[in-house]
Amino acid sequence: MKNIVSIDLGSNSFRTLLYDGLNHKIIDEYQEVVGMADGLIDTKQISIAAQNRVIDAVKRSIEKLKYNPKDAICVTTAAMRMAENSNEVLRRFKKECGLDFKIIDGNEEARLTLLAIKYALKREKKESEHFILIDIGGGSTELIINNGNDYFAKSFDIGIVTLSQKYKNIEFYDVNLFDQ
Repeated sequence: MKNIVSIDLGSNSFRTLLYDGLNHKIIDEYQEVVGMADGLIDTKQISIAAQNRVIDAVKRSIEKLKYNPKDAICVTTAAMRMAENSNEVLRRFKKECGLDFKIIDGNEEARLTLLAIKYALKREKKESEHFILIDIGGGSTELIINNGNDYFAKSFDIGIVTLSQKYKNIEFYDVNLFDQ
């Protein structure tokens, strides 16, 4: 198997991984915060500004990793699942960048996260048969319980970006519980 390019466009981050399929090693990677979910709670849209940040990040990743975007395996997650304009945005990304994204559901997001963690644990020579994983993303949170070859996963439509924007007008006060 030749080199593989995978792209994960999350609600907050853009990640590109260049992987050597013959030797089973990561060759290089690129990561950037793009804030796809910025403003999504209020508008239900992926903003033009967020789209432009993604396009710029794609261009920088191509420059750094030297890959053909048409060969990339591309997935996108919670922000695109929530956005009313996701089809329009994905058409723009394909036209301007050559990337053909697939919107994955929360269960697939959890499964892919689990595979990545298992790979990382194996690479680090850590026992990976039984563990609990909480993946707090920008637009969703996945809870994964790994039990050997079986796992349970649940995706919740709450992430750090969407949560912070939903409750942005709430004021929190510093309360010292010991001053009684």
